[in-house]
Amino acid sequence: MKKIVAIVVVALVAGVAYYILVVPYEFKVRFSTKTLPGDVIETIRIWNRSLQQSKIEQVVGFDELSQQIFWEGSKYHFVWKFEAIHDSLTKIVIRISEPENRLTNKILVPFGNPKIEVDAAAISKAFFDVLKTHLDITRVKIIGESSLDSTLCVCRSLKTDQVSKANGMMNEYPLLISFVDAHNLKVKDEPIV
Repeated sequence: MKKIVAIVVVALVAGVAYYILVVPYEFKVRFSTKTLPGDVIETIRIWNRSLQQSKIEQVVGFDELSQQIFWEGSKYHFVWKFEAIHDSLTKIVIRISEPENRLTNKILVPFGNPKIEVDAAAISKAFFDVLKTHLDITRVKIIGESSLDSTLCVCRSLKTDQVSKANGMMNEYPLLISFVDAHNLKVKDEPIV
């Protein structure tokens, strides 16, 4: 009997030590949305502009986004993880930490309702409402299928956010058309976006 109690105590202590020392966040929020990860990332970028002193720190493909958020006097670190379940459903997990109060939060979260938990719920709901509004006004309708003939194209890589994409492409047009003219290439159609 003493051996079983000792094993349970060791497992409990190991679990608590793992949670306090290894787990890099204090709180987690999960939800799903009916869109692709890229759409969610662009919505976060647009929403981020409305938050004071907040910034996007890093975007890793369509899998992860790191964000620093200032909310009611506290500085939080959000790590957004995206998993595309299929072409119209994305699972989102937000790992939230408050670097200045990490230990206190890790102790309080399992036993109470600390500020990080209240703020995380409010911030997540604020974003979810923005995303819901975005999805409500965005509609895609497939009218039919089409195919394009095989062709060569002149293109250039451009890094910009979604809002500036069309403007960036128009700015590159003179460079591309001068390349076509300089090499006497035959133009089949108008430029496509």
